[in-house]
Amino acid sequence: MRLRTVYNQALPRHNNHPPAEVVLTHPEAWSQRELDVLRHAASLAVSAAACR
Repeated sequence: MRLRTVYNQALPRHNNHPPAEVVLTHPEAWSQRELDVLRHAASLAVSAAACR
């Protein structure tokens, strides 16, 4: 699931107030490549949120 989708689904459940912070977790066994993909997705989500 895309981070934007999760964000959009969460907003109505919290009176449309954006979160003060977002914490992403991952399995301990993830490789460096998987962590890089997660970090990249998170940075894209932050960039998209800043453009709103």
